[in-house]
Amino acid sequence: MMHKNKKTNNLTKFMLVIIAAILIYLIIMCGVLIFVLNSSNSREETNISINESKTSIPINNKDKNIRGNTTGNIRNSGLAAIQGDWIYYSNSSDGASIYKIKTDGTQKIKLNDVPSTNINIVGDWVYYKSFSSSTIEKMKIDGSENTQLNVKVDSYINVVGDWIYYNNFDDDQTCIYKIKTDGTQKTKLNNETSYDINIVDDWIYYSSASDGDSLYKIKTDGTQRKKLNNSKNLGIVVYNDWIYYANYSDWGTIYKIRIDGTDETPLNTQLNTEASAYLNVSDDWIYYQNPNDNFSVYKIKIDGSENTKLNNTYSESINIVGDWIYYRDEKTLYKMKIDGSEISNVD
Repeated sequence: MMHKNKKTNNLTKFMLVIIAAILIYLIIMCGVLIFVLNSSNSREETNISINESKTSIPINNKDKNIRGNTTGNIRNSGLAAIQGDWIYYSNSSDGASIYKIKTDGTQKIKLNDVPSTNINIVGDWVYYKSFSSSTIEKMKIDGSENTQLNVKVDSYINVVGDWIYYNNFDDDQTCIYKIKTDGTQKTKLNNETSYDINIVDDWIYYSSASDGDSLYKIKTDGTQRKKLNNSKNLGIVVYNDWIYYANYSDWGTIYKIRIDGTDETPLNTQLNTEASAYLNVSDDWIYYQNPNDNFSVYKIKIDGSENTKLNNTYSESINIVGDWIYYRDEKTLYKMKIDGSEISNVD
């Protein structure tokens, strides 16, 4: 009998050891699971933090613009601009009123009834120059809430963030000014006749007619004015770390110079190209009007290679919008693909 009880006690102890082992295993596994879940949450929180910091970076995205148009388009009268899947343009067949149309060619909508150029699209607003009043105006992207900002403008309207940069028509010298997009804080930035205004980062690049159309740059607060060359420049376009322009000290040949004023050089010494003032630069191509060939549109690589003719008619105000080139003759707005195909008038 005693032997039987001893055997029972041993079995009980064995079962207790097994149960204890199982409990210890479960406790360890729970601890591991909690650690894994906490680590996962930590990673998710880190990713959210990273993504939030990325979205705070001021870049143009698919749906909303930070800057209203490209420097090259603004230099070419700002006839067209793009935001998301909408193209906005000055319709020469309807008194240069602003229209918008989907990038697939559908849903054409008229937005205003005044002759307009220098189109900039930023967020929910369209900014433009009204030729009727020579003022900067803005309206919602649906054409509502049209508002006149009480400033006279010559051209070169650059909307960047919540600032508008322009040359002032009321100023005797047509100097560079800036004003908030709500019409406040009008500020004069220089004291010379200025054209071809390009805003890139926190610098303004321009040609100074007060100094023989030489190239200058100043900070967007008007400080640190610096002369970059001694040439007669027209049609300047800043692209990456270079400035491209027609050098009329050298018969209008296309030149480039670094944004610090070094390495001024003709683009291609083998070309006999009077490029006039209608330069634009996009995706490593320079588009220009060639006066030696009926003022038609050509393009050439920024390294000076692959000079290519795109059309056969007089063309000015060359605007690049997506895969399209918008341009005009003396009366009509046209568009064609960037390879020169599918030419049609725009109405």
